[in-house]
Amino acid sequence: GHGIRIFQALKPDIALVQEMNYKNNSANDYKEFAQEIVGTNYYAVDSADYDIPNGVVSKYPIKSSGYWDDPNIDNRALMWAVVDIPGEKDIFAISVHLHTDPASDQVKAAQVIVDEIGKLESSNSGRYYYVVGGDFNGTSAVSLNGFGKNNTFYISDSDPVDEKDN
Repeated sequence: GHGIRIFQALKPDIALVQEMNYKNNSANDYKEFAQEIVGTNYYAVDSADYDIPNGVVSKYPIKSSGYWDDPNIDNRALMWAVVDIPGEKDIFAISVHLHTDPASDQVKAAQVIVDEIGKLESSNSGRYYYVVGGDFNGTSAVSLNGFGKNNTFYISDSDPVDEKDN
């Protein structure tokens, strides 16, 4: 419905999706979902066992995928996928839907991601571009204690604004 039309209008090469429930959440359903959004059958989802799974759909092949446990909630995970983009490096995409309250939960989940990326970088230095996206449910994770820990992700000092300065 509306969600697919929004994705189609954006014309993404790669989309990080939250609450990735589509029809019966079967492999064929997810393939259809990816086909509708990016025109391929490339998708990854954290698990059909979660109530509100996270996922990645891509017009490029997904080489591997998995997830890390979110220490704060049990109905979704911190989902990742390695996407084979043109060139020597792949994209390591992390799709998240962080807990809303308390805000410290967002930081804890961000620290799990940062620690896992640190392990990846120590054994695969320079192999990936990293991106994390999704529903952060606040700004706590986007801090020097969260995604900015160990300078893992660039953290800007201010939130983006629109043409009305909102």
